[in-house]
Amino acid sequence: MKIFVPAVGQEENIGDIILRRPLLDWLRESGDLHVYLGHCDTAYETALGLSPSDRVYRSFARWYIALLASAVRRRRMAYAFKPGEIQMTLSGMKEHIAVLPVTAVMRMRRHPIVRVGAGTRDFNRFFAAILRLGSRLTPGARWRDTGTAAALKGATMPDLAFAEGATEEEMQDEGPRDLVVVSMRGDRPADHGPLVAATKRFAATQGYDVVVVSQVLRDNALAESLAHLLDAEVQTFGENEHSSQEQRVRGTYRRAAVVVSDRLHVLIAAVTEGASLVGIQSDGSKKLERHFQAAGVQAECLALDSAEEAENVLLEQLEIQRDRRRIFVDGVVRARSNLADVRQGVLTTCRG
Repeated sequence: MKIFVPAVGQEENIGDIILRRPLLDWLRESGDLHVYLGHCDTAYETALGLSPSDRVYRSFARWYIALLASAVRRRRMAYAFKPGEIQMTLSGMKEHIAVLPVTAVMRMRRHPIVRVGAGTRDFNRFFAAILRLGSRLTPGARWRDTGTAAALKGATMPDLAFAEGATEEEMQDEGPRDLVVVSMRGDRPADHGPLVAATKRFAATQGYDVVVVSQVLRDNALAESLAHLLDAEVQTFGENEHSSQEQRVRGTYRRAAVVVSDRLHVLIAAVTEGASLVGIQSDGSKKLERHFQAAGVQAECLALDSAEEAENVLLEQLEIQRDRRRIFVDGVVRARSNLADVRQGVLTTCRG
């Protein structure tokens, strides 16, 4: 069975790797993968864990022609939509627009279509109409956040990145957790003064060391700046270090008492290594909250609107959330149980 799936993403972003890798592993159990990767670098491809048996396409046109040719035939094939965030732009909607006629043909031919683990933070009227039409052609879609599920009248599921990380026993290990970890977006203007002040106070009173990490290449400059302000160790993302940086930061999360970040997949990677979390939401976004609600993980996601109050609010939450580690572990276990059901649904769909 041929299974067509795009796996392109932000090559310098570990989050895009850890949310795509589980779906590729699931699909591989049902057939031969035909993966569109574009002209990504070798490090990104390696980190996805592709198998030598997977057929990789650099040209979108060649991949699309092979997909369309398979769709019109009666032999067994399937299509899986790319998981992750759907950007409501022409570039971000390219997959959904291009494969709309293909999915219509596939529905007529009764070929399986898988749509799991995606979501969007906004709904442009034109692109949302295309997405709703595509969703009607793919019944059984599962969305990774409550907002997208409500808008598209579908079911929720945990983000696929919850499938990876430490085992339940490893997460429950009561071994030393002597770090506070900070990781913030470097592509948005923000006042990090309250974060720096609260983290310093918390680490000093509790006897923790502070580490600043970057899971995204463009966050490096801010990570270095924050590390200087916090007098902390910094772990930046070097060129072509996707797999090694992922392992490095996961090792850091396994030592973390609490991780504070405004990046979704920093928080997911951290909690799946047994750390407690404090999420920071900016620009009025409820992205973090919506995704953790869908996963069934009770994470505190703060909107630090008032600079005067932000330091004390954050300090209080660092103290509270640090002591909720067992609750976070239980949440991850529930999320993985849910994902096991999603995986079984994917396998059932593909195998008809």
